[in-house]
Amino acid sequence: MVSTYCVDLDEFKDEEILNDLLNYVSEDKRLRLLRYRFLDDRKRGVVSDLLIRYIINRKLNYKIKDIIFKYNNFGKPYLFGSSEFQYNISHSGKYVVCATSNKAIGVDIENIKPIDMSIIKHVFTKNEYNDFENAEKKTETFYSIWTLKESFVKLIGSGLNIPLNSFCIDGIFNTNTYCKYKDETFYFKQYNIDPDYKLSICYKEKILQDEIKIFKFKNFLKELHVIL
Repeated sequence: MVSTYCVDLDEFKDEEILNDLLNYVSEDKRLRLLRYRFLDDRKRGVVSDLLIRYIINRKLNYKIKDIIFKYNNFGKPYLFGSSEFQYNISHSGKYVVCATSNKAIGVDIENIKPIDMSIIKHVFTKNEYNDFENAEKKTETFYSIWTLKESFVKLIGSGLNIPLNSFCIDGIFNTNTYCKYKDETFYFKQYNIDPDYKLSICYKEKILQDEIKIFKFKNFLKELHVIL
């Protein structure tokens, strides 16, 4: 089962709430977030941390204080002591998203904005570029392809060590979207949670069972306060 959780931060206006939530993350994380220049980055950062802790509490019954994260050599975090619980987090604009499963998973969300078309040939393969050129809604198509590719890179967990034009996403415009890479096949799913955003998930198997839950920020706070 692939489970995806989204928090809509539109209602997150109060800086006092941010300061309160910072008390529930690790000291290292809190200090890192406080170094962020922009308030919105702090908000996304603290909600990202608390969202995964909330999910782990609900799925694995861990107490918040017992949750420990480690990092691989490329900086990808994982839950210490539970190899069968896999997760990945992404955030953009007003959304924080976390995808979970029992196998490696990648997720990427992006706010659709005007783009510099000159970068496309440097990050898309020839086939992807042809798909882009044939699309009517080019900006939306760019973000569809971009989030698919980013979700794959995040699943692999190797950061920017995989050039985006070194692998190809096939079947972009249908439900059987996949990528073949080093004798393995990876599968994708996209969710339409907001017309101004693209959200993609990458998984090592076809996604046959999935669920998505979207919280308004105030509702997420209510859920969170039950376990804090």
